Amino acid sequence: MNNLHASDDIYNKAQSKGNVSLVFGFLSIGTSFVLIGLILGIIGFVYGVIGIRQMNGINKTGKRKVVVGMVFSLVGVLLTIIFSITFGMLLFS
Repeated sequence: MNNLHASDDIYNKAQSKGNVSLVFGFLSIGTSFVLIGLILGIIGFVYGVIGIRQMNGINKTGKRKVVVGMVFSLVGVLLTIIFSITFGMLLFS
């Protein structure tokens, strides 16, 4: 019975890391026109990787939210880089 509770506890922690990854992914896309989008995207991706690794230890579903958070985080990072390059080219041309 203890193993069942421990497994649920790990799953809940992984789910919370997935929620954090999703929120930071949304925020990184929303703030991608400033440099903070890069920082938020990296943090969101790291939390997503931690959540996926914790979920791999148990056989439960629910990885979709973590993966979506990681994708949003990467999109936010890429948008920040694109906006920075574009703004830099416009500024220095």
